[in-house]
Amino acid sequence: MSPLPKGWATARLGDVVEVVRGASPRPKGDPRYFGGPIPWISIGDLGREPARTLSKTAEGVTTAGAQKSRLLPAGTLILSNSATVGIPKILSVEGCIHDGFVAFPNLDPRLFVAEFLYEFFRHIRTRLLDANRRGMTQVNLNTAIVRNIEVVIPPLAEQRRIVARLDMLLAHSGAARASLERVHEMLGQLRQATLASAFRGDLTADWRAKRGQDSLWDAAQAAALASPGSRSPQLEKPAEDGVEQARWPHRRLPDRWCWVPFELVFSDETSGDKKLKREDYLEHGEFPVVDQGVAEVGGYSNDPTLVYDGELPVVLFGDHTRCVKLLSRPFIQGAEGVKVLRPSPLVEPGYAFFLLRALSIPERSYGRHFKFVKPAWFPLAPRAEQLEIVSRLQAARAHEDTLVARAGRQRDNLSLLERALLARAFRGELVPQDPNDPPVSELLERLRAERSP
Repeated sequence: MSPLPKGWATARLGDVVEVVRGASPRPKGDPRYFGGPIPWISIGDLGREPARTLSKTAEGVTTAGAQKSRLLPAGTLILSNSATVGIPKILSVEGCIHDGFVAFPNLDPRLFVAEFLYEFFRHIRTRLLDANRRGMTQVNLNTAIVRNIEVVIPPLAEQRRIVARLDMLLAHSGAARASLERVHEMLGQLRQATLASAFRGDLTADWRAKRGQDSLWDAAQAAALASPGSRSPQLEKPAEDGVEQARWPHRRLPDRWCWVPFELVFSDETSGDKKLKREDYLEHGEFPVVDQGVAEVGGYSNDPTLVYDGELPVVLFGDHTRCVKLLSRPFIQGAEGVKVLRPSPLVEPGYAFFLLRALSIPERSYGRHFKFVKPAWFPLAPRAEQLEIVSRLQAARAHEDTLVARAGRQRDNLSLLERALLARAFRGELVPQDPNDPPVSELLERLRAERSP
């Protein structure tokens, strides 16, 4: 540990600050205790506000619930000690904490500024977690661990200067972080606009103008491939028939395109038997298990009898999540909410993949969504134009991925910068020391004398 600046001191946190743990009314959800007007602070509430303070909670407790919990006044500093561990917040409202938090009530205003201690906990969080991690198990910080933390204590006036300086510098990094988040949001909007443009025919309008009519395409070809009883291709988008379904915002298509029903785009190859439950996933294995999660691969298995044995490539659709994936290698189907859709001979696999990505599907949270896809109609381009659309969309996607990765690196750099600022602050390098500030050691001696009999 580097030498302390002149006038600073260190102390065991429990020797200079009261540390208490929260409490939880039992059972959870009992209407005698829960559903009241008193804010009930949960781990999930910590991320709702980016500032130091916490003013909103998702739940409340009754007066009886507060009596079985730990009710704290506004201005109290709290620290999460389970689940998402080591996150500090300063309460801007009166509220109750459960046993997943410790609190520091009655901070001596002669010794600490609450905002300074807040930043101190942010500074030591990674080190604190690493020191108390046991293998791969969840880190928990009991009150004994928190009381044994060694805290650095600058003079009170310097604490205020440090907080003011951090406020200014971190506001700049916060603004930069917000801008990066907007970039991510704008890229999402651009992605959807590009997909919409592709299936209106706008994305390849220049390509069609140079190429001329595609003599290889005829809407009658699609009709000839229709199975008995299926709907026939249409040059105009069919009118709504009252069935709730996924939609396209446009009705008109370029010449030589047509509207085709789901059954001329996809064949549902979802297996009722060859699927693997999540609890049977392996961390490593021969065959990837693909489910409806955001990750491309959910897990692995070594069971060859479960491998999809149909024609590849196929498109996977998440019935609950609406995630869409294009698979060209052997895989095992996840058990929950996966629809395996094989593109028809009319449709290039990449075109089928992007069709589902572009389709506007009603949102039903974690409900089922495939029922909205089956009655939908899809814009079908001639085969050569399908390939051109896929090529351009893949190029746009690669460019977006590059920009997302660049934004991610910038966010990482901001995090490194913020950690460096905090490190300088607690080494005494962020603001100049004032020789007129009284040394903390003298104050600690007076406080010890006050506590002695």
